[in-house]
Amino acid sequence: MIRNVFILSEVRSGSTYAAELIAYNFNRRHGHELWPLASEPFQLIGEGATPADLHAALAAIPVGPGGLRAGMIKCGQMEALEPIIARDESLRHELLGPRSRWLILRRRDQLAQAVSLHCAMCSGSFHDYTPVPSCVPCSASNLQLHRALWMIARAEEVLRRCEARVSHRLNWCYEDILGNEAGFLERCHRFLLGGSGGFGRAALQRVKLVPAHSQEKLRLRENFADWLAAREPAPVRRQNPRPAKAA
Repeated sequence: MIRNVFILSEVRSGSTYAAELIAYNFNRRHGHELWPLASEPFQLIGEGATPADLHAALAAIPVGPGGLRAGMIKCGQMEALEPIIARDESLRHELLGPRSRWLILRRRDQLAQAVSLHCAMCSGSFHDYTPVPSCVPCSASNLQLHRALWMIARAEEVLRRCEARVSHRLNWCYEDILGNEAGFLERCHRFLLGGSGGFGRAALQRVKLVPAHSQEKLRLRENFADWLAAREPAPVRRQNPRPAKAA
């Protein structure tokens, strides 16, 4: 039986890092092919799309030897998919029912998340695999970061609606993956495939993503926190007064 494995995430919450970590290590240790987990199979589904379009996009996802289909869905994409799924009972069963497993990712430090989002949009680079120079001078303003924060708040609403509808989900925070990759992989293996994956007893295949602008992001995040503290309280969940580590 084909089963679906989806990552649903807020923007800039470690979804590509998590997807590559799972795909590399599940393949290296157990031979599972979840490479499409880092791809976005529904990114072309937009306004005017029909249930038939979504069925076709789902059918186009490669099926691995174990009968698994995998893909990543960002909250903005999920927002476009919701009304299509609502019109088609077979899609609701296929995507939200017992045949699908959803890994839902958030980032606990929303201020760092907003900084990361704005920097990615400003630079046009969302994922880096080689070191990149800092942007000098940095043109980010606190008002721009505040708009990014509102985009994250909107994404949170999508996550909450999805959480209420899917049959099987595993929630995780980006900060809890870092430094505990083996624990994260073990939980994912139990959730997706059942049983232990033995990841705590073997060297892991590391993801090749490279952090960008870490020191500048830390400075922006600290200034943004001070700026927000001087304003009316913003309707944003999970704010940390100071980050535990640079993003």
